[in-house]
Amino acid sequence: GGIASIVYRNAIKSTEGGLEFRLKFLEQCSSFPQTEKLEREIMDSIASDFPNDPEAYIARAKYLLPNFAAALNLMDEGLSNSSSPDKYRIPYLDFLREIVESEQVPESDLPVVTSKYHEVVQSTAPSPELALLQAELHLHTHPSSL
Repeated sequence: GGIASIVYRNAIKSTEGGLEFRLKFLEQCSSFPQTEKLEREIMDSIASDFPNDPEAYIARAKYLLPNFAAALNLMDEGLSNSSSPDKYRIPYLDFLREIVESEQVPESDLPVVTSKYHEVVQSTAPSPELALLQAELHLHTHPSSL
């Protein structure tokens, strides 16, 4: 754990250390045992270094899964902290669609996620992206409508 943490911190200093790099480093953690502390360090650095980036919030929320309440609370925090809520809503909706389509949401939590989706949709300005996301989620949750 300690050596990997040092490698991670040095890599961030010597490179751009962007979000994509950190997520790839996090992905590599799954190949090794006992990386929980390093994973938390990576997630903490993402939170502190990318406080207004919707993709950073999505990465952090995915990390919290399958704790949907914590993931949705984090996404709501990102939306309320965003200086451009409209730019944040489409990635948020895409995150919700993705977790439903990947069947990560247990049947018992589907109403909560669907309700959150509709709540965010109602506050989102109409756009082609929004229409596409709505159609994709509808087709996934209502396959008999094909």
